[in-house]
Amino acid sequence: MKRIKHGQTDQDTTHVQFRVAGNRALFSDPVFRVGGERASYMVPTEEALIGITSSIYWKPSIRWIIDKVCVLNRIAMESVSVKPRNFINGWNVSGKQRAKEASSKPLNTLSSFAYLQEPAYNVYAHFEFSKDPLYANDHNVLKHYNMFAQSLRHGGRFDVFLGTRECPAYVTDIQEDEESYYKEFKDPMDLGFMFNRFVYPTYPDNLISDAPIGKTIMHVVMNQGDIDFEELRDSGHARTDYFSERK
Repeated sequence: MKRIKHGQTDQDTTHVQFRVAGNRALFSDPVFRVGGERASYMVPTEEALIGITSSIYWKPSIRWIIDKVCVLNRIAMESVSVKPRNFINGWNVSGKQRAKEASSKPLNTLSSFAYLQEPAYNVYAHFEFSKDPLYANDHNVLKHYNMFAQSLRHGGRFDVFLGTRECPAYVTDIQEDEESYYKEFKDPMDLGFMFNRFVYPTYPDNLISDAPIGKTIMHVVMNQGDIDFEELRDSGHARTDYFSERK
């Protein structure tokens, strides 16, 4: 991505693109988290990609929308044995309580986490402005585009990770001569129903409201390594369920 000077209006400056890659990823499937185990989805969720994009650049006057993600490497899983800490009554074991409970309950338990190996993705997104009048003076398209491009060249403004904190990643610009998907993905792949993203009370206008928090479940289909979230949303593949009303 290159910075755009004022007066250059031949490019849609609300759309951005970047590459994110790392040694491993863990986009946790909530079904496997009940028993203390964790297993990753085969592809990233939209919520994870929004978090990655926000780690590169974020302002309260904009919100990120993921258009498409391209899978660049083969999908491979690896199982890692970990020893997470035990919790008692919601609090970590420590101090006198640790000594008291050590004989009856071990401090650590053995679990198995399923990570993605060598993940790499091309992400395409765009931003929209908040309708909150508090940020009306910050609706400057070129400013946010150029600041995103500058932040991308420096690796992002915040720590970037693929799903969870133990999976750090790095972001770079997309080179034009590089392939946009893994060449072995020739046929469409039905990934079934996946958790897609949370719907917060401020969505979609960034305006404070009393609406309940919701979650979106999407029937994800990958075509030649590409997942077009915009097309899936428009074709009715996504369903939003809301939690109980807030008091």
